[in-house]
Amino acid sequence: MSAETTPLIASGSEVRQRRPGVQGELAELGHNAKEGVSSFFADWVEFIKKGNVVDLAVGIIMGGAFGGVVSSFVDDLVSPVLGLFIGHSLDNAYFILNRKKVCFEPGSDEDICSKWKTLAEAKAAGAITWNYGRFIQIVINFLVVSMVIFFFVKGYQRLKEGTKKKDVESKE
Repeated sequence: MSAETTPLIASGSEVRQRRPGVQGELAELGHNAKEGVSSFFADWVEFIKKGNVVDLAVGIIMGGAFGGVVSSFVDDLVSPVLGLFIGHSLDNAYFILNRKKVCFEPGSDEDICSKWKTLAEAKAAGAITWNYGRFIQIVINFLVVSMVIFFFVKGYQRLKEGTKKKDVESKE
């Protein structure tokens, strides 16, 4: 094969002449990239057609709405009841970690921290707080969501098993 003749490259249904040198290699890379991109989009369109993306989108939207319902349940129904037992709202259940530094003014024995009624007031005064009330609310949110998901999956599995049993009985 001489330097002037270059091999033919077959790709799919097209046959093209290979250019020699760096320019030819760059052209080949560009052609391969085009094929890769078109293959990627073809795969993506096939994925969309299967309906998985629509199912996923519906699940995300419903999950977001469900999260709002659970948050409201915990914040508006469960937390106030727990607040009755601890004497204040869970939103304002916290410990001051730097109590000696922020609660007592120099030369005074008066505890100014007892004047703060909310977490926001404590933070505004420079207190470093450990917010256990908010943590308890988030744990309750998690437990409620995980229980509902557990019951949903169990129900789905029972429904699926019942469908399989009916299919087996109808075949016999």
